[in-house]
Amino acid sequence: MLAILSQSGDFVKITQDKPFYFVTGLTGWVQDITGTGVYKKEFRWGTTNRVRASWVLLTDENLQNVILNAENDLFVDFRITLISGSPITINSINIKYTQSADAKDPYLGFTPAMLVSENGNVSNLTKIENFTFRPYAVNPAIVLYKNLAYTVNQMFGHDVMYARAVPMAVGRDVTLHEWTLYDVDDPKCIKVMVPKNEFPDNQISFNPMGLDFEMPFECHIVKEYYEELFGIGTGPQKRDIIYFPLTNRIYEIESSYLFKGIMQKEVYWKINLQKYAPKSNRYEPQDLREQLDIMSFDAEEQFGEEVELNSINLTDPQQFDPKIGSNKYDPIRLNINDSLIISNTKVENYSIILSETQYDLRSIYNAKLPTQLTAIEYKSAVNFPASDDKSLCMWFKELKPINTVYKDNLISLSRGAAGAQTTPITFRITLKRNYAVGQLIKITRFNGLALFGTIASRTLTNNYEEYVINVSNEIIAYLDVYYSGWVNLLTGCAAELINEQILFDGYRENKGWRLSIFASRYIVFKDAQKETINILPTNLVEDYWYAIFVNISNFYRQLTVDLWVRKWNELTPQPIATTELENIYSNTASITQIDRSNTTYNYALVASNLAITNLRLFDKIETEQSKQSIILNQTISQDAEFATIIDNATQRLVLPWIGQTK
Repeated sequence: MLAILSQSGDFVKITQDKPFYFVTGLTGWVQDITGTGVYKKEFRWGTTNRVRASWVLLTDENLQNVILNAENDLFVDFRITLISGSPITINSINIKYTQSADAKDPYLGFTPAMLVSENGNVSNLTKIENFTFRPYAVNPAIVLYKNLAYTVNQMFGHDVMYARAVPMAVGRDVTLHEWTLYDVDDPKCIKVMVPKNEFPDNQISFNPMGLDFEMPFECHIVKEYYEELFGIGTGPQKRDIIYFPLTNRIYEIESSYLFKGIMQKEVYWKINLQKYAPKSNRYEPQDLREQLDIMSFDAEEQFGEEVELNSINLTDPQQFDPKIGSNKYDPIRLNINDSLIISNTKVENYSIILSETQYDLRSIYNAKLPTQLTAIEYKSAVNFPASDDKSLCMWFKELKPINTVYKDNLISLSRGAAGAQTTPITFRITLKRNYAVGQLIKITRFNGLALFGTIASRTLTNNYEEYVINVSNEIIAYLDVYYSGWVNLLTGCAAELINEQILFDGYRENKGWRLSIFASRYIVFKDAQKETINILPTNLVEDYWYAIFVNISNFYRQLTVDLWVRKWNELTPQPIATTELENIYSNTASITQIDRSNTTYNYALVASNLAITNLRLFDKIETEQSKQSIILNQTISQDAEFATIIDNATQRLVLPWIGQTK
């Protein structure tokens, strides 16, 4: 038995102890789950223990859409969430797959065991329950505690060089139940915490075995951070080697154990250190031994590159350069439109100031122009090869248009035969607006119905105007499910002229990519292959701040869009005193692995009825929502070394011209 889920919202994450080998495709799954409760099954996959794809529903179609290379290892995680009903018991679950010819050897082709890696309760399910006294329902506090521990470890941890001593299979002693031979892996630079930052004195102690360091000496490593570096289920163990450049001393682990914090949840490893000494049963490669000898005498030479990189990160020019905002030397922006207004307004999230300046793209917006003006042109060209991944995040809000937007009640509405990609929708209005072919029209109704399309034809009579618009088949399919019989719901339907609201632009001449909002409901990602439409459950609220996080992965061939809002709202009578963000929309779609570069064009922000701030473009993806929330709450990005663009909408420098004196 792996787990029992008894309450609505209970979930369990299941992972494997070792990777699959030589897998060429996923064909299905097998499970042993008992109970009558209603539950949701999801899975994700990866080729290493560090990065995973986004969670998607566990279906045969989604499994078969995963494209695999037999030369890579395969890791698969499952997540099962109880929605309602009686408890369920999860005895086993695993995938079915095909392998290459290399796996015919029975010692190579095998199915690893599945283990429980995490369990808990989803807070957004439990929040709809009646408010009763539940002293042990502290899952949000546990998550916050773990996030704080992870963040503190990253911000204030000491840089050390860490080398794992991994047991060798030939050194297994089944009689004494221990390992006798160890192989040391290549060292990695990681961060550890020292309690109260109290390092032992430099005094040398003398004992019958020789010289030793003053003891005891203890350090801590956050559990999730360690597993992020070395794999799920791993931990510090006896004989691992740690070098502290700050004190220029080399230690090895004598013992370690997992410390349990709030509600007995495992948070970090407590590690007891002793002086490093070479051992005959621990094989250390010659280059590592020489490296340890060099480090013990000259730490500056050994860590010079890391120190320089850390110094560059701390003085990140995209955020701290004093020339930000100048006309010629701005490290981020190549051009700023002279008429663009950069607002000075505090955007807060309870105790956090998210932004003090924002781009008011409405200030240069003109609905009559066929192509909108460029507000900001960045120095970064649209360089997105097929081997790379990108992620984009920002805070934005829709602004009320300056010009009057005319809405006309429909006097008829009909639907034509669906084409390959679009369906024609015909409607009539009595007023003469003289809309042109190629413009965008939005049709809305008071019950929440909203659709948009491009005008294909226009017919004029003495009594009415008739328009035919082409609407995406994805939108039509969505309306058929959630607004059954919507074509016949004519009362309250109105048509109005709209424009594409571009969040981030890197698309020209069928090259590059772009992220846009249409009709306050549809977030569209466009590249040379297709337009991927994300349909929000409700329309965006005008003049309300939203945060968006978009992951574009060529490796996983996935596009993930997450939309966030603040739980704290200063406009409510009793705002919730929290800095947490709430995820109100998350969707993962399949995309093609292509080159989305357009090196003749730079990334840009275009005039629209939007306000934008805290824009970040990273060269990596971040699919963990807990980490997305941390990044979106940061005014100063802590991942600057992975960023192509970090733009906090800083004001331009306006200085008086001073002539040369004689």
